[in-house]
Parts: sequence; C-alpha cells; structure tokens
Amino acid sequence: MSNLSPIYHLNLDILWRVFSMNAGLYWTTRTNFMDKSQRALSVLHRSSQVCRRWRQIILGSPALWGMVFELDLLAQDDNRWRKLMMDRAKNSRLCINGTIRGGHPGSRAFFVNLLHNHWPRIRRFDVFVEDHYLFEPETWDVFQRPALQLEIFKLYFEKEESAIFSISDHPIFSNNAPVLREFMFPDTSSTTSLFFLKHINPSPGASLVLLTEEHVDTHGTLPDQVIDDLCTQISRYTENYFSRNYALARSIFVKIGPPTFSFKVRKTADELVPMPFQNDFRIGVFSNHLPQYAVPKMVASLNPRRFTHTIRLEFIPYMIDIIEDVQPTLTSLLQALDAVKVMMTSENGIKAFLNAQSEHPDILPLMDTFWLKYVEPTTDQFPKLLLDFLRGRLRASKPITTINISDSFYQFKEKLDWGYLEEIDGLRVILRQDAKIVEEYVCGTGTPEILDMRSRDL
Repeated sequence: MSNLSPIYHLNLDILWRVFSMNAGLYWTTRTNFMDKSQRALSVLHRSSQVCRRWRQIILGSPALWGMVFELDLLAQDDNRWRKLMMDRAKNSRLCINGTIRGGHPGSRAFFVNLLHNHWPRIRRFDVFVEDHYLFEPETWDVFQRPALQLEIFKLYFEKEESAIFSISDHPIFSNNAPVLREFMFPDTSSTTSLFFLKHINPSPGASLVLLTEEHVDTHGTLPDQVIDDLCTQISRYTENYFSRNYALARSIFVKIGPPTFSFKVRKTADELVPMPFQNDFRIGVFSNHLPQYAVPKMVASLNPRRFTHTIRLEFIPYMIDIIEDVQPTLTSLLQALDAVKVMMTSENGIKAFLNAQSEHPDILPLMDTFWLKYVEPTTDQFPKLLLDFLRGRLRASKPITTINISDSFYQFKEKLDWGYLEEIDGLRVILRQDAKIVEEYVCGTGTPEILDMRSRDL
C-alpha cells in the first residue's frame, strides 16, 4: 500500500478544479481589497511546491496564474517576480486586484504596462490607487477603450480625482463592454458610478451589480438633475435585466430611507434562509446628501409588473418619517406582489404594510410567513403593532402561519417576552435558528413561558 495521503491520488481534473478554486479566492471569499485573510497568489505558489506532480499541473496552467495578479504582492524592488508572473500567465485572461502605489517606480511601470499592453485580456479588475498624481494623466485613458472581456471593474483612489481622463468626451469602455456585470468607479468628479454607466449599452439580461454606495457625496444636497439621472439608470438597468430574467425574480430586497436606496434580486427563494450576500442583480446608492424626496422617485423607477413571480419580499424602511412620502409607491409595489409567500421586514415595514392593507385588504394574498428583520431595537408600541398585523391577516382569511423572530436574539440581543403571541392559535414561532438548530413553539399549546426570552442565555 502507498504511504501517500489520499489527496496525492486525486485525478487531474479534480486537482485542477481545486487549484482553480484556490486561485479564485479573492473573487469568491474576500469582501474587498483590504481583506488580507486569503491571498490566492501565496496559496497557488505554495501549492506549486508541494510535490512534482502538483508543480507540473500548476506551472502548466497559465489560466491559474492569470487569476492571481495581486498587485500588493508584486511590489518587490526587483522586477523578476513580476516578469515571472507574466511568463507563467502567457496569454491567459487576467484578474487583477490589490493596491498599487504610485510612489513605487517598478510597481507603477508594471501596472501601466498591464493596462496599456494587456487591456483586452483583463477579465476582472479591483484596484485601489495610492499617489495617483504620480501617474501620467494618459494612464487612465485606457478605460475609454472597448472592454470585451471585462466582467468586473472597481477602481478607487486614495483621494478624489477631479479629471481622471485626459480626453473627457469619450465614453467609458468606448460604449462596448458586453459582459460587464459589476462596476464601481466612485472617486471622480462625476457624481456617481451610474454617470459612467449611462454610456454603456448592457447585453440583454446582464446581471450588472451597480454599487455606488458611500460615494455619491457632494458639498450640498444632490441636485434634481442628478437624482433624475440616477432614476433613469436604475430603470434602464433593471428593465434590461428583466428582459431576459422576467420569471427569475424569486426574491427581491428593497431598502429605503435617506441616505440609502438599495434593490437586490435573487433567482432563488428559500423561505427559512435570509437572503444571501451574493445577489443576481443589485443596485445600491448611498449618500449623506440624498434628499428625502429622492427615495420615492427611486422606488418608483422599479416596475412592479416585473415582480409577479416573486415569492419572497424583504423591504426595510430605515426612517419612520420616510413612510408617509414613499407610501403610495410602496403600496403600488405591494399590490403587484400576488405570488409572495414570505415577507421579511422591520417594525417600520409593518407600519407601511398596515397602511397599504387598510386601503387594499387583499394585498399579498398568498403570504403566510413573516420574518422580523431588525434594523434597530423595537419600540414599546411594537407588540400592539405586531398583533394588529396578525389579527388583520386573520380577519382577511389570509393568516400568517409562521413567524420568525430569531433576529431579535442574534442581531440586537434583545431579550423580549413574546408571550402575547399565545392568543394566535396555531401560529408557529421560530425563536432561534442557525445552521444547526431551529427552536420553535406553536402558539395555543399551553406553555407560553417558552416565548419569554428574557431568561435565555445569549
């Protein structure tokens, strides 16, 4: 018998798959370029030194090396490692991430060479630039060339750059980025990443992630024209997505209230699992200068008729005073959601729902599961509000059969007494839930003390 570990007996295809997953660590497990927990280049390099067979596989796979261009790990004074990376990657597509420091001549030259001589090969790009003023202005003009392979583009500067392009009248990517699906370009004189994207014609059904969060800031309130432009792009990209994915918006997420508007779509829905971090389509706008009246306009830019196949709705109104302004738009949205079975919302969201239900008693006719989402600790009025919600559904012959309150335990560590729910006979209450444990109680079974979480250990 061989004394080798079983991993040494894996066939070639499985080994290559493992190496490929490791090479993609940055793009699958790290949240941003500041996260140093997983360094794919280091993992790949160490793997190539385990044994002769592994080394042959890894060194014979240019695609693996093309996936691990981590700039801050290629900042040596000596150029040999950077040259070796180019040699090993050969002509494969490139995934570039990390921090580039303009004050490091070798790194700067390497970065400029990647952009200007290998731009057509770049598939993913997520870069933070320090000392950008040390780069020639023409460095960034490459972003006005067609980007036929580009799927992800994120570019950040240490300080806001007022004139990123030397040729300002050319559209980004020459209006030709057919597979682009994720875009952030926040730190420029343009108000938002969406400004650039109005020049892009997305491919039909493109699952583009438009992230402008934390970067739509000016010295005063955003002007009406900017808000109108934002709404136009929100509408254009969502309609484009649904042109090919009409029946696939199984889960939608809407978060509203200055300073935030966020909309997410998932093609799947699981009634007991919170919406995953990864979404199939996402738009996010965050600005401390977003006026309150802008939020209803952004919500109105969503077409409710696109959500007739939605099973799960999560909506979070952040501020109570936003509800009155946005209520007509929210009501129109809720009216269109005839297929929703699960609603996940906050205390403010229940208020918005009750407002809509008072006008339209048949709203969300199939909803039977409610998941309480915590934005902040509940108020003293919450028990009455929740009972009004549950009783209203009973009167409408559309009862809630399951309520999940596990967020109160994990999110804000609130120790609440939910005993008042005992009056709703047959209501299934999920008290605690994680990957291993689901603790629940059925109301009306005579032991309401189980609903008293005040004595529970957190």
